[in-house]
Amino acid sequence: MRVIAESGPAVHRRAVVFCLNPAWLPFGAFAARQIALLPGSRSFDICIASTEQLNLPEALKGLGLRVLQIEIGAMLLQQDTATRHGDATYLRLAMPDLVKDDYDRILYLDSDIFVHGGDFNKLFEVDLGGLCLGAVRVVTQWGSPERQRHEFAALDLAPAPYFNAGVLLIDVPAYITAEVTRKALDLGAEKGHLFRSHDQSLLNVCLYRAWAELSPVWNWQWYVKAPFFAELAGQNIVHMIGPVKPWHDPGRACISLLYRKAYDSFLAAYFPDVQRVPQYAPDRMRKGWWWFLVGLRHVLRRRRFLRYLDRFPTETTVHLP
Repeated sequence: MRVIAESGPAVHRRAVVFCLNPAWLPFGAFAARQIALLPGSRSFDICIASTEQLNLPEALKGLGLRVLQIEIGAMLLQQDTATRHGDATYLRLAMPDLVKDDYDRILYLDSDIFVHGGDFNKLFEVDLGGLCLGAVRVVTQWGSPERQRHEFAALDLAPAPYFNAGVLLIDVPAYITAEVTRKALDLGAEKGHLFRSHDQSLLNVCLYRAWAELSPVWNWQWYVKAPFFAELAGQNIVHMIGPVKPWHDPGRACISLLYRKAYDSFLAAYFPDVQRVPQYAPDRMRKGWWWFLVGLRHVLRRRRFLRYLDRFPTETTVHLP
């Protein structure tokens, strides 16, 4: 497992990192460009890593993105890689080991995110209390913090906080000292058949009650059942969890036209061969029952969401176990 090609050297000691395959390059590049164009100076690199060679459009190379090609060898022979992202999703497990000579902290990001803003420089500075990883709870635990997860139940572990692995703030030296990569891969080889969320499951089990909880504004997990909470929370990163995306929405799931138009413009300019969904999609607006159910769900969940959000008075608030 090693870096076999890179577009340039590291500049800073911190980095935002995307791990993807060529099919996801347009969407990872979209998010990378959003971060690169945020106002102010940045004290971190932006890296895109893949096990395959990536062809970044010439027009995006001026953003200073660092592209890494990784050779993983036999790393995943005993892992279940039957996911939408293939073996690329498992790269986040090994990235701290791969870039330990270049970076002290990395912020791993999934490719299906939309960046509204936020001070990424300050996020890199937050105190993780000596722990190796900071993350945001899965959205199903926002209103029900004691909800049991199938991974913990399968191993007879008590209910505990469980994070979504789409945004991970990693202290590289602490991660390596804890041998998280080895432990996660060993767990996957031995008990991966018990889990449904692949490397996310492995990380949560290996770091059971041993991770720092970040504000949800850094990983606001958008989902169809409660779309309007996102518009009220002042989120920095919206994460399009699940199969519905702004560029793939066959069921007309009412994803905001803000996202549809942004992706449509970007893809047309830089990846014109990628198929895009129609921008105008009013199907759900015609269904009164849908509005009633969505509105009722927001009313019923409002108090529980507020209790959760009130735990994070600032975007850099961190809760330790």
